[in-house]
Amino acid sequence: MLKQPPKKRLKTIVRAYGFPILFGIIFACMLVYFVRPSQIEGESMEPTLKDGQLIFCSAALKGRIEKGDIISAIISPKANVPKKYLLEDGKLNIIKRVIGAPGDTVEIRDNAVYVNHKQIEEPYLNEPMKTRDCICKLKEDEWFVMGDNRNHSLDSRAFGAVRTEEIRNLVLNG
Repeated sequence: MLKQPPKKRLKTIVRAYGFPILFGIIFACMLVYFVRPSQIEGESMEPTLKDGQLIFCSAALKGRIEKGDIISAIISPKANVPKKYLLEDGKLNIIKRVIGAPGDTVEIRDNAVYVNHKQIEEPYLNEPMKTRDCICKLKEDEWFVMGDNRNHSLDSRAFGAVRTEEIRNLVLNG
């Protein structure tokens, strides 16, 4: 049996193991950057997302957010929010559906949601919403977000619009 010279043997080993390992490391790094897992806490997004459900989020795609998407954000509430919902630094971590985009006018009246004077269709809702009327004109860096479980959600109706800089991720499986 012929032995390979040491240089040739090293090349064979690198080809056999080195490239797949390198590819795996690069793939893992990209996956961590582009997609990260998170877990739902609470019922505010039911029936779409359930308490304890594993979701996947992407910070890389947060610049492509559209109405109807689900986002995660860490916000500084502009209204009184019960302390049990706040992080140690006084901020609030939320996962909500985007209802209004920058420049939109969101109006809630007669328990229906209107964006730019048109009632939106919301097939993801489980039950009719019971809420007070409100109107919100969004600035160029603001988003109006609501939970799908409207009667059990702390959202833009309570804490105001979410600023673009507060959005952390786009939820991929919502």
